[in-house]
Amino acid sequence: MVGVHGAGLTHSLFLRPGVVFMQVVPIGAGWLAEVCFANSARAMGLEYLEYRIGVEESSLTDKYGKNSLLIEDPATFRGEKWSSTVMDIYLKEQNVKLDLIRFREYLKEAYKKAEKFMEKEG
Repeated sequence: MVGVHGAGLTHSLFLRPGVVFMQVVPIGAGWLAEVCFANSARAMGLEYLEYRIGVEESSLTDKYGKNSLLIEDPATFRGEKWSSTVMDIYLKEQNVKLDLIRFREYLKEAYKKAEKFMEKEG
């Protein structure tokens, strides 16, 4: 299963242990991705992989510039609180456009893990 961080990844709850689960993590959502899906995926015995997008893969770069604190250091930008404004920026305003050449390497790794699973489980 592969998906961008969001509610749709809750379908991972129905995956069998050993299945490959890859989360595409938008800029600024790293800690949230870990808390919401990565920890539970590991606890359920899934083969968890994570693809953190680069600045050129985020629509926020076009809007705020790649040298913006919002892009360069999301943790400092958001501070200690995850306000509704910060949430809107990182989770609602942001679109992801994958660098398919870079993403391909992650898919190859996922495929290798899936092959091992299929050999073992059939």
